Parts: sequence; structure tokens; C-alpha cells
Amino acid sequence: AGYTDHVLQTAGAQLEPEALALLTEDLRSPCTEEVAVFHAFARTVAGATGRYVVIDTAPTGHTLLLLQSSASFAQQVEASPRNDPDSPAAQLFGSLSDPARTRILLVALPEATPVHEAQDLQVDLARARLQPYTWVVNSALSATTTTDPVLRARAAQETRWLTEIARTSPRFPAIVPWVPQVPVGVAGLRQLTV
Repeated sequence: AGYTDHVLQTAGAQLEPEALALLTEDLRSPCTEEVAVFHAFARTVAGATGRYVVIDTAPTGHTLLLLQSSASFAQQVEASPRNDPDSPAAQLFGSLSDPARTRILLVALPEATPVHEAQDLQVDLARARLQPYTWVVNSALSATTTTDPVLRARAAQETRWLTEIARTSPRFPAIVPWVPQVPVGVAGLRQLTV
């Protein structure tokens, strides 16, 4: 609603009633929500100096569209004198592609489907000219000291995927062991580093 109101107050302010009606109708389309998310994401990244922004998302087309939109928007700003090159949206791709400001981590379970999905995302990121920093392998049984024969067998199956991840990752991947309780808060995360 905030994005729609902003567009109507700025772009719609000078329009004739018929054109304003068309703009209002256009703003009801599903892509308006995606544009609003893009701008909210850009504002969040722009205001994150000295902080972390974590975007936990499945490796789907929506994520890539968001990243590609930032590149396209940056190109449009350069080409058009009407756009503000200092706006958060215009600066977003520069922030995302600057390794001093952004580190993209691909997180996957050491299993076939999650590894293949993350590899596909890595290829898509490369097309968007974005490079992951490294991979994080989550809930690895092979990183535990379990003696249960079923869990040991499952841990042995992870070897193939850990090898593939190590081959694909730009840096040595971080391997997080499986834990019986989901880590919550700072204390929970700290126990993963022990």
C-alpha cells in the first residue's frame, strides 16, 4: 500500500483523470508487489551499514528476479537522466556485487536435491554477475560423533555431496553438524561454533 500511495502521489500527481485511472489499475497487478519488495529490499540494504542483512530464501526464480532487477535498474539509472543515481534502488546492485559489502552464502543440506538446487542458483547468480562467497553445509551427520549404525550409514552417503560442494564452492565450505535441538538465539548459534 505504501508503494502504491507513493507512486500515485509522485507519478500520478500530474496525470489527467483517464491516465490516473490507468495507472491505478496498473498498480493493482501482481508485479506491483514485486516492485514494492524490490524497493523495500533496496532500502534495507542501503540502511545496513555496519549490520548484517540476511535473506533466507529458497533458490527459486523469485530470488534471481530480485537480483537481476537490481542490475537492470542500475543500468536504467545510468541511461536515464530522470532517475536518481543515489536512490537505494539504483545503488542496490553495486552493493550486492561489492565483495567488501556483501557475502552471498549458499546453504544446503548434504543431499542430492538441495545441492543441485544451490548449484543451479550459483549458475544463475553468475549470470547476474554475482559470486557466492562460500557454501554452508547444514545439518551434516558426517560432522557428528554419532555411533548409531543407521545415522553412520547416512553420514557416509553425505561424502559424495560434500565432495561436490567442495568442488563447486569458491572457498572451503563451512560444515555445520546436525544437532538434536534447533539452535535459537545467540546462545544456540554459539554452540555450533564449539
